[in-house]
Amino acid sequence: MMDPVKVEYDSIKREIRSRMTLFPVAPFASGPTEPVVCEGIWDTGANSSSISERVAMALDLTPIGCMDVETANGRRESPVYKVDVLLPNNVCIKGLCVTESSLTACDMLVGMDIISMGDFLVTNKGFTKFAFRVPSEGVSPL
Repeated sequence: MMDPVKVEYDSIKREIRSRMTLFPVAPFASGPTEPVVCEGIWDTGANSSSISERVAMALDLTPIGCMDVETANGRRESPVYKVDVLLPNNVCIKGLCVTESSLTACDMLVGMDIISMGDFLVTNKGFTKFAFRVPSEGVSPL
């Protein structure tokens, strides 16, 4: 059994952040194979995960296509990339398709494409506690 990703704050928070490590997937990167470590925000309102332009450039990713994406700022066409995502608990999600977004508060939005793979828990009672475990075990990961 894999330990879950756990994040605890000493107050109530409106967003959950964690470290994410992104790797390029060959042959969809033309540059180095060095990973990029960045901050991700877990977003249950996002159908799919997205990365910032900065991360796409740092990984030297080549788009595998484009798709229309609905954002808070309206609909736009966005490049799609393929990456491997290493969660803070060392679980790797291989070959995830992510879109490029105009992110400013972080470098990755962790969407429901990842969240729906496992058990996701947020609790708030004077403080915020978050846990995520993949694969799902059908019970609380805390």
